[in-house]
Amino acid sequence: MKKYIISLLLTAFFLPTFAVTAEEQPQLMNHTEIIRSLAPIGGTVTANNFIDLDIRFRTNSAALSPIAYQQLDELGRALLSRELQNTYIGVYGHTDAVGTGTYNMQLSKRRAATVAMYLINNFNIPTWRLEARGYGESRLKIPTSGRSRINRRVEIRTLGVKNGNVDRGRAIDNNSGRINW
Repeated sequence: MKKYIISLLLTAFFLPTFAVTAEEQPQLMNHTEIIRSLAPIGGTVTANNFIDLDIRFRTNSAALSPIAYQQLDELGRALLSRELQNTYIGVYGHTDAVGTGTYNMQLSKRRAATVAMYLINNFNIPTWRLEARGYGESRLKIPTSGRSRINRRVEIRTLGVKNGNVDRGRAIDNNSGRINW
């Protein structure tokens, strides 16, 4: 009986440590790391500098998770930095391969719009700096595992730097808060 109880206690004590997979543990980047990734040393921002911020979503949802809020707060601080203040940013939504292509395309657009609106509303990022797009299931991060939660994400890319009077604004409906596609 004592062996059984000790075994049960050891299992209960160590099981939570081993039960969490790497897929379930998003890695947060602070704003300094984000700046370094999007504006490498030397301060040159080029189109298509890419950062994987691990902004993930639940199945069939465009709602931000608590950890996504933390990551977006770091992104917002980075976008306000001197190095990135005039940078155009692509906010690209993705889904897993569960569901129809049409549904996934709409869901990925909502995910991108959710992130863009969070940055606009909480950090006053001008709309001209953001391009929000959805790609549905067409660009799976892990193609061999279409159902993987890692595929349900928003990725961030630099698109270039504002020069002169160029304004690439995305129209945002002030009544609904939606980005007009």
